[in-house]
This record gives sequence, structure tokens and C-alpha cells, in this order.
Amino acid sequence: MKGKLNQYFFTPLLLSSLVGCGTGGEKAREKTQEHGIELSNMDQKTRPGNDFYEYANGGWLARTEIPSDEIRWGSFSELNKSNEAILKNLLEKAVKSQQYAPSSDQGKAVSLYKIGMDTGRIEKMGLQPIAPFLKKINALKNTKALPELLAHLHSYGIGGFFSQYVYIDKKDSKTNALYLVADGLGLPDRDFYTEVKFEKSRKQYKAHLQRMFELMGDPSAAASKKAAQVFELELSLAKKTLTRTERRDPKKTYNKMSLAGLNRSNPGFDFAKYFHKLGFGKIPYIIVEQPAFIQEVNALVQSTSVEQLKAYLQWKLINGSAAYLTKDVREQDWKFYSQQLRGAKEMKPRWKTVLASVNGKLGFALGQAYVDEVFPPEAKKKAQAMVNNIQATFGDRIDQLEWMSDETKQKAKQKLKSFGVKIGYPDKWESYEKLRLTPEMSFAEAYFSSNIFEHKKNVADLYKPIDKGRWFMTPQTVNAYYSPSKNEIVFPAAILQPPFYDYKADEAVNYGGIGAVIGHEMTHGFDDQGRQYDAEGNLKDWWTEADADRFDKRAQKVVKQFDEYVVLDSMHVNGKLTLGENIADLGGITLAYHALQKHMAENGRPEKIDGLTPEQRLFVSWATIWRCKYRPEALKDRLTTDVHAPAMIRGFAPLSNLNEFEDAFKLKETDKMVRADSLKIKIW
Repeated sequence: MKGKLNQYFFTPLLLSSLVGCGTGGEKAREKTQEHGIELSNMDQKTRPGNDFYEYANGGWLARTEIPSDEIRWGSFSELNKSNEAILKNLLEKAVKSQQYAPSSDQGKAVSLYKIGMDTGRIEKMGLQPIAPFLKKINALKNTKALPELLAHLHSYGIGGFFSQYVYIDKKDSKTNALYLVADGLGLPDRDFYTEVKFEKSRKQYKAHLQRMFELMGDPSAAASKKAAQVFELELSLAKKTLTRTERRDPKKTYNKMSLAGLNRSNPGFDFAKYFHKLGFGKIPYIIVEQPAFIQEVNALVQSTSVEQLKAYLQWKLINGSAAYLTKDVREQDWKFYSQQLRGAKEMKPRWKTVLASVNGKLGFALGQAYVDEVFPPEAKKKAQAMVNNIQATFGDRIDQLEWMSDETKQKAKQKLKSFGVKIGYPDKWESYEKLRLTPEMSFAEAYFSSNIFEHKKNVADLYKPIDKGRWFMTPQTVNAYYSPSKNEIVFPAAILQPPFYDYKADEAVNYGGIGAVIGHEMTHGFDDQGRQYDAEGNLKDWWTEADADRFDKRAQKVVKQFDEYVVLDSMHVNGKLTLGENIADLGGITLAYHALQKHMAENGRPEKIDGLTPEQRLFVSWATIWRCKYRPEALKDRLTTDVHAPAMIRGFAPLSNLNEFEDAFKLKETDKMVRADSLKIKIW
């Protein structure tokens, strides 16, 4: 289930987690952060019409190096750097003061941090924490026993073949449903198994597989054989996996069937046993996202030897738990996934990786202390006012659309008005009362205990009403998201910080930063995916046929624009894969511009600051939040797997469609940033 909710049901501003290091907090930021645009980050010698990204970020780009333990570095990274320092300080203070009882939620977060930092104990335990799971895998006698074994492994967060989870039914937003999804690949994407450009990665992966089996105790020859078996099985799975572009179609991934029907179509795998072992009672129906993939699993189970199945599950065990095991396992895991695949130069300091585990497993417990540190009530109040203004501006924009009929406009405005908005932190915090986690546990044991806790909670959701107050990002997450099934936009406290949002900065900078982020998430409700959900969050067609056709024609222009950007060697941006995010970026900066005009009309127009008009500051602020450097390996991976275009493209590409941008900087028709009017795209 790990990571699946974000992947399939949320549309975050940035999927990838960006991690940094440093010291600080609000007081530290106050000493170093200017309230607005830092001119030293710009290159004002560059003409904005020739290279706006360089104009806005040239100073930063010239002096910034990617830290050796990172694969990319940008605004998200810099903010996460200071946030991590705050969280580290909070945890280490709590360790010294012993202020929390070990049984409290915060006490469990502190215990997990202490356990993870005790590397001596981790080394002493060796692979002992995974021994019980390894014993169960090795005891597999025949494929009839596989459903119950897989269920046991899945409940503890150990992957293989597919995964399941409970979330809102895409076609009935008042009901929770059980989803069955494709899973089980060790490489980042199906393309890594089949495309010529990833041949080097495949060779490295096979060597990595062999080395991990050796670390589990297998002789070289046996480890080599198992590595070949695992790759062969995963290759078969990859070939039947939908492409990432295909998976963006919510209708294609909605295949509703009964448990009996699922068993009939997959006679080689007893799903009734599988779900029963997972703890499910009566299952009304199952939504199978990739039926052909599940049928391939069914065929493989019947044709694959028990020996090969064991090798595959052994691999999934150590791969999933590598971060919680001994140094040699962790280093080998890092060597392949971080160094070879994504270009990192050195491993992160121990405290960073342990903090990431605490955030992942007990994030809301840690988030309560974080919010007290960085997010004053005034910040939330101003952010809410900005949301209200952008929402009203969006409504005005819908009224002015020349390509949409009045009938569809009314339904679009109804959906916009129905948006739920969450800012900063939850009104009700997630409870970890039933999580079994004690200071005596090993790091891996704590990891497995946390996974089974989350699994049981998720199973129980199938039989409960929808919890509209639940958050799916912690307050300390530098990101934001739109949920189509809940029709809500969510902005954690962590992203409501400079350079995205500074409640002491001028409004133009804030509208170009967090204002455009707010507009981005709102527009996701009306991008090529989000527009297919109605005001109640149901996957339901509410457009006239003619309006849908006009929208699709505009969306295809976005695909074409981004397909033309060459980023790395001959690798292009994938316009279809990144379509939703590109529509949201265009909508976000457009809404931010017009919302700023609305704000100034009501509150007065300020003078220039540092020689820049409010409009110019808004557009510079937009480009600033997308400043970023990538290692080549990381960029190659991103172009294949990420639904977001690379940051350097996001920083200027949407602006080239706006006459307002050209007017702000008095651009000429001959400037490189100016696109012909016939090519300019206006959707929302």
C-alpha cells in the first residue's frame, strides 16, 4: 500500500520528496530570509524576453551546487532543509528532556528516532529482524499456499505482485471501496525493463539483485541464479503493466467486480483466501485497476516454479526493509537506487534517513510540535483570505470563457464552490494509540509494527463512513494536493513558508508563489483528469459533448507544447504524461495574476519595489519557486516516471502563453519567450 494513495487519488504539486540539512526555524529564517524577492538570486543582465528562467534565477543557478547527498536541489529542497532542521531539533530536545511518556504518540515518535539512531544495536541484530518472514517464505511448498503467504507479507508492508488498499470509491464518493492494484517491480517503471536507453540500468539492477542475495547468505552462484529468476519474473510483470500515461485515465483503471468474479477470472490464485487472511470480512466489491496485469500474475503463479517464487519474495523482503537493516545492506541499497539510478554522490547523514522514517510512520505526532514552532495564526488567516480571492477569481474566469456553454459553466462553478479547503494542519490529529512501538524494539521491528498498524486501520476503513477531516499529508510536508474524490485542496503548514509564502512579504510575491500554488491545485479539479469528477467527487460525466471536445482540443495544444521541449540529450518532456500538471501550472499562474489584480483593485496599487512592478514581481516569484538543478541520472529518471515536467521547464513554459506576461516586461515579437498568438493556450 506504501505510496499508492498519493499516486492514484491525489494530485500533489510535487510528488518527489526533497530532503536537505541545516539548522534553523522561524527565528533562523528571520535572520537570513529577505521578505520578498532576493535580487542576488536573479541575473538582471539577461533579458527577460530571451531567457526568463535565467533572468529570475541566474544568480542562484551560478553559485548553487547540488549537495553531494542529493540528486537535485531547488526551492523545495531549501525549504525542506530548514524544516528538517526544526524537526531534528524538536526530536533531539525531546530525547534529552524525556518530556514525553513512551506510550504517548509523541513518545513513540521519539522512541523510533532513538531506535533508528542506535546503529550499534542495528549491526548487532544483523538480519535477525527479517528472519521470521524469511522462514515463512522458505516454508512455501506449493502455489496453493501462496495467497495466505502473500497476505501475511503484504500486511507487514512487504510487497510482491500486487497490493491492495481501501479508499473512496471513485464513482461513489460517499463510500469506501477496496482497490487491487499492480505492484511488485524493483525498477522505477515498466520502461526500465524494455527500452534500449535503460540497458545500463538493467545490468546494474541484475548485479544489485545478486549482491543483495549474497548479503542474505547465498553463495555467489546461487545468488546469481536467483537474480536471474527475479528479473525474469519482473520482466513478465512489466510487460503487462499499463504505461504511466495509460494509468492517468481514471475510467480505464476503474474495473468493478465481485470477489467471486475476481476468483473466476483468476483461477490460479485464491483471492478469497488472500483477502480473508488480510483481515477483511464481507467485501461488497473490488475495484481492479489493471485486470490484464492481475491475469498475468495468475498465469505466472501457475507456470512459475516454487523455487522462483521464493526467490522473488525473498528479494521483496530485503528490498522493502533495507533501510532498517545493517550498514552493508543499506549501502548496497543506496548504491543502486540513489547512486547508480539517480546520481547521488554520497549517502545522507544518519539523522536524515531516520527522520524520514519518523515522518513517514508517526508524522502527525511530530507535526503537532512542528506547527507550534512555525505556523502562527496570522499566517493561516492571510492564506485563507488568499484562497478565497483566488476562488472568486476562478469563478469570474469561468464566466468569461468563450469556449464553454452556459450549461457546463454552471456545473463548473458549482464544483468550484463545493471545494473543501484545508490549511496548515488538521483540526483533529491522527491517533497512534493502537500502534505497538516500544524502546526495546529493533528499528526493523518498529517498521513492521508500524506497517501492520496502518494496514489494520486501512482494513477497518472499508466498514466505516468517509472521514472528511482526514489529511493525507502531514503538516511538515513541503507539498500540496488536490483530491478529486473529496473535491478538496490541502496546503500543509510546511509549504506556507518562504519562498512560497511569507506573510510579511508584498502581495505580488505571495501571489506569484503560494497564490499560484493555490491556483494550481484548484485547476487540478478541472484538468484532463480532475474535470471528469463532479462536485460531489464522483467520476461522472457532467460536460456537454461539445464542451468536452473543445476542452480536449486545447489540452492537445498543451501536449504539443511540452512535447517539443528537449531537456536531456535527445530526451523530450512527455506531454501526455505531464498534461495534468501542465494544465494546472498554466491555470495556477493565470489565476494568481488576475487575483492579484482583483486584490489591488480593492486595496490599492503599490509602488515599484527594487525597480519591479507588482506584475513583474509576481512572474519572477513564480519562476523562483521552480529554480532547481538535477543530476543527469535523476533527470533521466524523472522524464520517464514523473507526471510533472522538470522544474526548469515549469518556471517559464506556462508564461509563454500569457499576453499579461509579455505586457509586464514589454516584450517584443522577436523575443524568444514570445509565442505566436495562434500557438498561445488559454483554458481556464
